[in-house]
Amino acid sequence: MRQTDRHLHVPHALLSVLFVLLFPVCAPAQVSNTNSFQNERVNWNSTIEYKPLRVGDKVPDFKFSLVNDQSEFGTLYEFKGKFIILDFWATWCSACISHFPKMQLFQKLNNTTLKILLVNTMETQDTESKISEFFKKKNRPQGTGIFLPSLIYDTIANRLFPHKTIPHYVWIDSNMIITAITSSVDVTEENIEKFITGELRELSIKEDLVYDFNRPLFEDGNGGEKVKYEFRSTLTRYLNGVPSSPPLQLSRKPSCV
Repeated sequence: MRQTDRHLHVPHALLSVLFVLLFPVCAPAQVSNTNSFQNERVNWNSTIEYKPLRVGDKVPDFKFSLVNDQSEFGTLYEFKGKFIILDFWATWCSACISHFPKMQLFQKLNNTTLKILLVNTMETQDTESKISEFFKKKNRPQGTGIFLPSLIYDTIANRLFPHKTIPHYVWIDSNMIITAITSSVDVTEENIEKFITGELRELSIKEDLVYDFNRPLFEDGNGGEKVKYEFRSTLTRYLNGVPSSPPLQLSRKPSCV
């Protein structure tokens, strides 16, 4: 056999070693149970068409991720048979956070019949780490202590209950029927008691104004119909020649009280 022929007959084992060295292959990373469940949650939720709901409609089931709870994941229908309040919030919403102690008290007083779920949607731009750190600080010995579970990265509840302002509250009865959609004004101990006893009458539905923050409020219908102003302030940049305060004018007439 010629010398050149011997070089062509390379053992298969050696070829395999050379192939791995020359062309590295990345083995698929092991997917954690958390990622697997999140993917399952997304796929499961994506098979259902979620449309905005109104008072009297039945809420469909959906899966979600949780923080500040013993479970990392859950479904809405886990709480079927209880009265549910969805409390939409964000870490930067001081008004939302100011109501947490009250909401926690309502949960404690009605623990067997009521389930309060905080809902942090994707639109808040809060991250899981930021939300977890928020609760970690609140739940320190010197903190106020907030132990209500919170949905994170939510898109489904936000689609079912669209809103422009927070806090935003959705009241769902034990049969998953929407009883009310309100602002914080209606979240009172009296209304909570009526809610879980089935005696809650129709509450005023929270309405969000369509408001362009780049234009004056109520001008040309921005934020609602034009109203008669009691008082109005205007802020501008520096205007050359315009005094920062009006000149002092002394009246010679006697003042009226």
